[in-house]
Amino acid sequence: MQSDLRLILEVVGGIVLLVTVVWSISTFIDKRIEKKIKDETFIKKLAAATRPALIINGENSIVHDHGALDLLESITVHRGSTEGLPEKIVVVPKRPLAYQPLVVPLDPETIVVEARQGEGLSWVFTLDYVASLEPPESHRRFRVELLL
Repeated sequence: MQSDLRLILEVVGGIVLLVTVVWSISTFIDKRIEKKIKDETFIKKLAAATRPALIINGENSIVHDHGALDLLESITVHRGSTEGLPEKIVVVPKRPLAYQPLVVPLDPETIVVEARQGEGLSWVFTLDYVASLEPPESHRRFRVELLL
């Protein structure tokens, strides 16, 4: 009878020990993940790897890079001859993309953006101004996102 009680206590003790070890490991991992998620540099790296993008203005200046420059051979804004407005953006990736890049105007104006594949790996975006800002020489900004 005493050996049965001892066996039951050993089994229950082993189960409690096992549950405690699993709970401790789970808590440790959860705290490490929570610490990483709150780390701003980690979030920036993750965003750059999953949604690489950049902001370019009408003067061909990169205003902000969010990981896209590592994937691009070149990006160029071509200005029109009459009003000096950006009329075409050419994006050349280093490798083929599964989807066309996304070009979004960031200024409060209405621009229709038409995309077509150019030579090689390039993508050509034609900008058609429906309602534009004054003066025309102000710096237009565009967000270019690479969809991986």
